[in-house]
This record gives sequence, structure tokens and C-alpha cells, in this order.
Amino acid sequence: MADGLQTYPFEFRGGLISNLSPLQQGTQAPGSARLLKNFEPSTDGGYRRIEGYSKYSSSFVPSYGEPKVQGSGQTGTTLIIANIYTTPSDGDTFTIAGIEKVYTVLAVPTVTTGAAALSIYPSLASSPADNAALTMLSCDRSGGGKLRFTKYRVAGVDKVAGVDGVNVPFIWNGTTFSEMISAPSDVIGASFIAYHKNQMLFAKGETLVFTSPYTDTDFNAANGSGVISVGGAITGIIPFREALIIFTDKTIQQLVGNTLEDFVLQPVTNKVGCVAPDTIQEIGGDVIFLGPEGLRLFSATDRVGDFNLGVVSKTIQSEMTSLISASTSFASCIIKQKSQYRIFGYLSSTSAVSSSKGVLGTQMVGDNTSNMSWAETIGIKAYAIDSDYENQTETIVFANDDGYVYQMEKGNSFDGSNIVASFATPFVSINDPRLRKTFYKLFLYTDPQGSVTTSVNLKLDFDTLNSIQPDTIQLSNEQDGNGGIGFYGSSSAKYGSIVYGSKLMKQFETQVVGSAFSVSLQFISDGQNPPFSLDAATLEYATHDRR
Repeated sequence: MADGLQTYPFEFRGGLISNLSPLQQGTQAPGSARLLKNFEPSTDGGYRRIEGYSKYSSSFVPSYGEPKVQGSGQTGTTLIIANIYTTPSDGDTFTIAGIEKVYTVLAVPTVTTGAAALSIYPSLASSPADNAALTMLSCDRSGGGKLRFTKYRVAGVDKVAGVDGVNVPFIWNGTTFSEMISAPSDVIGASFIAYHKNQMLFAKGETLVFTSPYTDTDFNAANGSGVISVGGAITGIIPFREALIIFTDKTIQQLVGNTLEDFVLQPVTNKVGCVAPDTIQEIGGDVIFLGPEGLRLFSATDRVGDFNLGVVSKTIQSEMTSLISASTSFASCIIKQKSQYRIFGYLSSTSAVSSSKGVLGTQMVGDNTSNMSWAETIGIKAYAIDSDYENQTETIVFANDDGYVYQMEKGNSFDGSNIVASFATPFVSINDPRLRKTFYKLFLYTDPQGSVTTSVNLKLDFDTLNSIQPDTIQLSNEQDGNGGIGFYGSSSAKYGSIVYGSKLMKQFETQVVGSAFSVSLQFISDGQNPPFSLDAATLEYATHDRR
């Protein structure tokens, strides 16, 4: 009865969808996903297993560096130290390894390339050993909240300035770390910072403070510095085109103009706001942020000053609601090379890395920003993220609370742990939900970057309780019938046991069994293989009796 066989094609596209009924999704979007974890919708087509992450550096990163005594035989009320990059303040206290006494800094020192001479009280009880560790008791900024910063260039110097919601803002110019100890009270304890229109702007509570033009530390009103009240607690700011967008939890406004003389605060909406500050990112000529009901876009129409605000995460509303309710804070980033936005929920320092969740959205080629394809992540615990280009290569780094900085999009594991990825198509009824089908053969089309092993299951009739399901099928391109396939640099590629020059298997053909009214293909990958894409599949079947 081979002539009676028919073929049903799956083109994997559309991303995760959870706001449709099973029958609707299988009929309207058969190539989408009802389950998509650690697979990303790819701009090259299909669903691609995400890349891993590894430590950016093997060095543990304390919050204030690792200050040490520089030179032996020191006595008196001056102590020379090294490896400190947070400038101590007058009154800060510290201890020295090997000496049972607490010392106080009497004056703000000058820190040059991590070295400083501290004026201290009381006098050294004894001479500390060279390289003896200092424990800073009051200058580690530990009382602050999440650090937020801006990168900018002023007077020909590249700098980074940061705030933490409690302490004095700081500036790092690549050599020297300095604190803005002379800043006004509306700036000390600022939560948000941005460099826009050649001026530094600080947001604290309902107040926005900006420096005089072409400076980052001049708060003299006579020179053009100023203060603006926005009428609500600010939850984030971001420069966008010619304006500074200012979010509260219930409103959005924009600051237009260039200087104190023509700055104007214009309302955008008083019905929508940003509820999570660290979710605001610019993507594809738009701004995305987390509102109370999900991810929204701030998009300008063709008419100047006319804006369209829409929820872009409606297709994964249940996943977003779960992520919002389960997280105490968020971190986000843009992966420009993939046209992708990622948001990660953070629960607490005691929460397990393996259970840390997030959501990613890919802006597909040819679509507008609002048509994004979504997926979930699990196993990436991120409290803060930053990205930039290093030698023309996009580099994304993140950190949580374990003292290390990690590089995202690097390697084939989660810092040595397996990447568990899963993808399941909707339950498709193949033209007629009332006709029973018998399935015979599956063809899978992939795009691997190396050795790949994955499993596939046919889930029948909505995988209902007590229903009989076919056995799991293992698929691998590690064997080609003549021996193993070797990859340069792989420890398993041994001389005499692999076939030199073998091509990667990109198409898999396997017999399947099962009879049902609807079927879903479910793939699971659990290992440290290189990334691979699931592009498409076809299922051969025959139709039988009507229900």
C-alpha cells in the first residue's frame, strides 16, 4: 500500500506560541512551537540550539578589587597599598591581615593605576607583611543597589560612569576610579544615568539632574546645569533618536531639546509605564521594555510626536506572567548579530542556576519589530548584563552573585554543565481532525556545526493520560556507516577510528510507529554538542477510518 502514503511537511518557524488552543495552533501555525526551551528562532531559518557560556576570566572578582599592602616595613600613619580601584572616602575603615586592629582613612587619597597612599588612624600597630590583604569595611559600595552605568566620550577621553541608588556616583577613565564627592544631593544616590546631548543626566526619585553641556561633573547652574521634576518615581531612562525617554511605572515622557535653554518635557502616555528598569533596550530602531502585562514597544509612527505602544509578547502571555511573578529583578541584553532581545528573571542568591529562567525574542528578517518569534531559556542566571564590541566581535558578559563574570554566546556548555534543550511542534491533525492516521517514516532536516545527538518522540492525541506513546528515537550524525566522524580539536577524534573528510549528516531518515488523530514531534537535546538547527521535517502517513 506504498502508493497510499501521503507526506505532511513541517517548516519550523514562528517560535513559541501559548495563547492559542491546541487545535487552533496545530491548524494555524503547524511550524510553531508549543515547547521551546534553549532553542532560539533563527534568522537563518528553523530553531537553533543556543550557545553556551563560560567564565570570562578564571579570577574571582570582589566588589572592590583585592587591595594589598605594597612594600614591607611600613610604620606610622601612612600606608601604601595596591590593587584597589574604588577610591576610599574620609572615614572609611579597614583591617589588615595579620594585625588585630581596625584603621580609619583620614583623607580621600589619590588612586593611580590601582595604587594609593592612605593617611590612617591610629598608627600601624606593627609593620604589615608585603602583599598582606586589606579588608575594606566601608568603601566597597556594598550598601548600594544594582549598579547601572553609561559609556561615553568627553574631552577626547573614553569613560564609564555609574550609579547604584545609594552611594556617590563614580567615573572610570580606564586608569583612575574617582567618586563625585562634590555632586549635589539630588545626584548622590541616583539610580539611573545616561549621557545624552553631550550632558550627563542622573535620575533619582522624581528628579532628573543634568550637568552643563560638554561636561560630566559640572553642576553649576550658571554654566547650564539644571534640575527637572517628572512627577513620578523614575524607573528608567534611555536616549532614543533625538530625545531622552523617561519611564515611571505608570507614565512615559520624553525630554526634547539640546540644553537648559530649550529642554522641554513632553508626555507620551499616562497609562503605560515600565515596571522593571533593567529591561529597557533599543532594538531594530525601537525601544522594548517590560510593562505590567508583558513586553512592550515604544515605536514612533511616520508623524513626529505620534507614538504607538503595543504588547509584543502576547503570544507567550502565560510565560511572561510566570516570569514576572517568579522574579524579584531582571536583566536584559541585545544580541545585535542575531537581532535578538533577551530578558532574564533573577530570584535570589540562593536560587539554583539550573532553574533560572528567561525569555528571548528574535526579530525575523523581513518582519517589523512587532513580529518577533519567542522562546524560553533555562540555566542562565543573570543579575547584570553588558555587551560591547571587542576587536569587531560582539561580546556579551553577565554576572550573578558568585563572584565571577561570564561570557554569553561562547562554548557548547553552561560553564561545564550540559545544555538541556527541548522543542515540540503543536499537535497537528493533518487536514482532518476526525480521520485516524498511521505514521510510517520521519525525515528531519538539520544544520549542525559539529557532532550532534538528539532524541525525537511522536506524541499522539495530545499526549493524554493513559494514552500509549511510541518509544523514543535517538538520532546522531556521529556515525556515517563507515566509522566515526572526526572534528578537529575533539578529544574523541582518534587516529584510526574516524573517517577523514567525512561530511556531516544533515538529513535524518527514520522509521516511526503510531496511529492517532493528531501528532506532535518533540525533540530533546541534553549534552555539550555544538549548536545545531532544526530546519524542517516531513512525516509519511496513511489515512484510515473516521472517528
